Amino acid sequence: KQQRLFNVAAEAVKDMLSRARGRGGPKAAALVEQGRGCLSQWRLVEAEAVLRRARRLRPDDVLAWKLLGWVAAEKGDWARAADHWRAVLRAIDDDRQTTERQATDRQTELAEALAALAAALIMQGDFAECGRCIDRLQDTQGGEGVALALRAEMAAARWDGPAIKAAWRDYHRRLPAQAEASLGWQRHRGGSDAAGSGRFTADDLGAATEPQTARRILAYLDLRLPRGDYLRLNAETAARFPDAADLQADTIERLERYLSRGGELDALQARVQMFRERFPNHPQGPRLSMLAAIAANDIAAVENIAAATGRDDLRLWLAAARGDESQARAIARETAKRYFIAEDRRGLDLALASRAPRVGAAMAEHDRILLFAAVRDERDFLPWFLDYYRALGVEWFFIVDNMSADDTAEYLSTQQDVTLFVSRDNYRAAASGMRWINELVHRYGKGNWCVFVDADEQLLAPGDGDLRAYVDGMAARGEEAAAAVVVDTLPENLEQARAFRPGDDPAAYSPFIDPDIRLFGKLDCCFFRARGGARQRLCDTFEMLEKTPILRGGAAGYRDSSHDIGYARASRQSCAILHHKILRVALGGRQPLHDDLRGDACRARHARYRRLNAAIPGPLHGRGTMRYENPDQLRRLGLLGRDLTPGAWSPGRVATTHGLGRNPT
Repeated sequence: KQQRLFNVAAEAVKDMLSRARGRGGPKAAALVEQGRGCLSQWRLVEAEAVLRRARRLRPDDVLAWKLLGWVAAEKGDWARAADHWRAVLRAIDDDRQTTERQATDRQTELAEALAALAAALIMQGDFAECGRCIDRLQDTQGGEGVALALRAEMAAARWDGPAIKAAWRDYHRRLPAQAEASLGWQRHRGGSDAAGSGRFTADDLGAATEPQTARRILAYLDLRLPRGDYLRLNAETAARFPDAADLQADTIERLERYLSRGGELDALQARVQMFRERFPNHPQGPRLSMLAAIAANDIAAVENIAAATGRDDLRLWLAAARGDESQARAIARETAKRYFIAEDRRGLDLALASRAPRVGAAMAEHDRILLFAAVRDERDFLPWFLDYYRALGVEWFFIVDNMSADDTAEYLSTQQDVTLFVSRDNYRAAASGMRWINELVHRYGKGNWCVFVDADEQLLAPGDGDLRAYVDGMAARGEEAAAAVVVDTLPENLEQARAFRPGDDPAAYSPFIDPDIRLFGKLDCCFFRARGGARQRLCDTFEMLEKTPILRGGAAGYRDSSHDIGYARASRQSCAILHHKILRVALGGRQPLHDDLRGDACRARHARYRRLNAAIPGPLHGRGTMRYENPDQLRRLGLLGRDLTPGAWSPGRVATTHGLGRNPT
């Protein structure tokens, strides 16, 4: 039925164009409808060209401005989208209608334009203008509910927990039925429930009889259930509502996000193809094709989508895949206007607590190797951490202590090569500490090599492991960032791990690895995802095993932990990180995980980590677990020293045990 209606509409547009015969008004109207059709099929380049022609014929055509605003938003060009919606608002404000119906239509158009402008301003990070826009929207007929939801979204963009709660409470108090019908409210209501069993359960999802109800429950359960359970429910729900296009799109998008095991990429591509055949003109279809093409690292498919959409993020991905550095940088400059909370350095509580006397000399030269870290209650790991990185080649440490209850700050203040800062900012509101790190890199890192790792992470450089030789090689090749695959370590059993004492080498107590890690493509720099590992096997959690631990100061900023950065030229020889998280979990109360400072999904994941202590009393080994030997072992496994730029690898399992002999376990 949808296809038939679309075909009828397309024929009507062709008829309008043929009858217009070059006349301004009718021709413009026909072009506007043609642009609307192109937009619905995500042919964004064609839609923009057609709508610009319509606007030249009839400059005051408000619908053309609106559609251009939606095209810009679909392309991710939020600055241009905001400009288009400001033009729409000016046209509406200048249009003085007299009849009651005209006035009602004007209020509807005004609410739509204000909501679209506010959404674009949130993506730009212009919260002052956005706030004024939302205030006006709230006073507009029919706009109160959208305004209240947008106020919550604006708070969420700033990771302002109290403001998010206050906004949703206000929404629910004023418009309870409308609030409870929104996906955002369901996510918010689950915020304090780490186990994910309070507001909705899997049984509620099974009992849902309407697709919209099932969508809300799936949104609530997302990242709160074990990975395998959630994917099973996701597939069962899709099978129960085969004709619900929006729900089908949701389930496909979540399958793409949870990719980590063999066969799942093939399943994703099959689901996307079925969706495009069943719902050929659904607006989410082209976007799902894009996600599948990126995940598959399929350059040819991405080229076709980029040609049709003109999206800058796809063009940047392709430039990186082709090694076209000049084009990649030019596109990166165009896309730098997108707002990321981690890059917002305003209003931070970051006080200098101690400064070693040589800090001035350390900053006097470029090309120094500096380490940046944020810690809380890390006294057990710090002696090893500092000694290890000094031996690796780090020349100075900049560390932020976030309200430690142990003697972390006191210990760090005695170190002669550590500049210590303290902050009482909420860890989550500081973008998991990345706002502090970006600020310190901005102050001290320009022209230097900036290493960012957590206290339980052990960086391994390729080659002979000499970090200085590695970054000098990067400098000679014009490279600015080094990506890494994170490899979880695990002890033989939890009792072995609990013998760890401050100053001990974590690898001695957590000496095994699970090399079963798979690569998938990603749209953001450094353009790959690594999934799998020991924590996923033991806790059935969703783990991000890709990081960018080395960055040339001034080249780009971190955007989400060290998983995503702004564009920088990546090294074609990757690092690796041994992550001693399971050892930390085994230490229990001696290494608190501070769930009060984390987001909803992160709290749920850490709750499953803690259950590991009681759930597995015996050996932690699984099929393929092996003892970690040295960096050369990781190189032979394909986990170190490989080219991870787009197009240089194929999706799937990274490691192979070929040539490694028998499984050491």
